[in-house]
Amino acid sequence: MEQQGMGYLSLESLTVKAVSNQPVTRAGLEEGLGFKVLDANNREVIHYAPNEDYTSQRFELAAGNYTLEAYNQAYIEEANWTNSELGEPVRHIIQPFTIETNKTNYLKVEVPMTNFAVC
Repeated sequence: MEQQGMGYLSLESLTVKAVSNQPVTRAGLEEGLGFKVLDANNREVIHYAPNEDYTSQRFELAAGNYTLEAYNQAYIEEANWTNSELGEPVRHIIQPFTIETNKTNYLKVEVPMTNFAVC
């Protein structure tokens, strides 16, 4: 694969995946999802926090391999939860993708909910 030149990422859809593995809604701002894109050297090249408006964006990236990590605010905060808190649905996914020179990659991502067991 040619690694020179520029291509584009169009985040065509970022949806929430229901527990039954069926997509239930267009997510993005409505579900408070954010995302970041990491290059092949694990450097962050794009970052949108949960609830930050990224709709209708087309991102120019150098040709190559990347990783998209999508998540909600609860994913960021879950490490600080205590056993006395109820918590919230945690949503997170990591998805690799490739950008090719002079092409647009229309990426569709379903972000699953992480289930926690209660013992």
